Amino acid sequence: MKYRYQATNQIGEIIEGELTGPNKEYVFNVLAKKQLTPVHIKEETEKEEEKALKLPSRGHLSALGKIVMVKQLSAVLRAGIPVVEGFDILIKDSEKPYLKRVLLDIKTVMERGESLAAGFASYPREFSPVFVGLVQAGENSGNLDQTLQEIMVQLSKEYELKRSVRAAMIYPTILLIVSVVIVTILVTFILPRITIAFEQSGVELPLITKVVLGITKVLSYNPLFTMAGLFGFFGIGAFFTIWSPPAIKRMMEKVSMRLPVVSKLIKQMALARLAGILSGLLKGGIPAVEALTITASSIGNETYKTYLMKTVDSIKRGTSIADSFRGDARLFPNILISMIAVGEKSGTLDETLGSLAGFYEDEVDRLLKNALALLEPMLLLFMGLVIGLVAMAILLPIYKMVSGIQQ
Repeated sequence: MKYRYQATNQIGEIIEGELTGPNKEYVFNVLAKKQLTPVHIKEETEKEEEKALKLPSRGHLSALGKIVMVKQLSAVLRAGIPVVEGFDILIKDSEKPYLKRVLLDIKTVMERGESLAAGFASYPREFSPVFVGLVQAGENSGNLDQTLQEIMVQLSKEYELKRSVRAAMIYPTILLIVSVVIVTILVTFILPRITIAFEQSGVELPLITKVVLGITKVLSYNPLFTMAGLFGFFGIGAFFTIWSPPAIKRMMEKVSMRLPVVSKLIKQMALARLAGILSGLLKGGIPAVEALTITASSIGNETYKTYLMKTVDSIKRGTSIADSFRGDARLFPNILISMIAVGEKSGTLDETLGSLAGFYEDEVDRLLKNALALLEPMLLLFMGLVIGLVAMAILLPIYKMVSGIQQ
């Protein structure tokens, strides 16, 4: 630690300087050895700007990290602590360097006289327009702590929804990968040894055996290349699933929206997100047109985004939200439209949408469980068929060879 000191020498002159040491006692002893009498010793603390320069400027805030941050900030505000001081507490408690950097930058924005929403808006990759809009609505209404609590609930629901989808896909994905790897190893390393015996026997091979042995010859020509190609295939699949460009994502989305079971799951997820986001924005006092615009940009589904932007134009012309949703029964079920119409007439649209969000979240959970229950036996059946075909391809020629020897 650095210490700044003021001391007097033997003739009474004031001398200032800096020393680095573990504590003040160490600095005092060093000055005494120099025959200097300490007047003032103060620990030198880094300025926040200097701290920020040492923190990483690039990174990513996890969904769970954002939930914890919002929860802590809400608790600090409920305790009556001002926002800037609250950020000081969050910065000191933060262990992750990138999160500390984000919090310092947001605090700096507020110290310049701008709003908390403007601070969050300076990190568009981390905080969505919905997040920023709700924070701004909370600041305008004077209920920022309550708004942050609602944001935390919304983020938690989205996090749980995504986690349930990922968790449901883990087992089938592992099962598929393992089955492909096992069959590849079998065809690449084990069957080539049996092929030599078949060729030397001179037995007329069945068609299924010829096909399997043909595949074996191709794959076993260069086993290392085959294994590298297999892992490369899965790697490319994972890349396009997680980090695919927008054009590829749109194409995959269009294909997925036409698949029997997957399309229903995607629609239910989009409707759950739409209802949840729109409910939070309307509850925060944001006008319907602006709320729908923010929802469209945050829904994460290009098909629904395009339609919602058209809806915004029709609402500006005086059409109700329910009537504007009637244009495409494929995207918006009748139950959704009817409940929104009732909510608009009764003035409880935000609560109605909140109920719809819960309903569609339950539907997503049910569909995932049903799809998983159907997918697991199908994958096991697929594995059984493939292994059965390979076994038949090996056993039929052996049976012929044994029959020939007996004759």
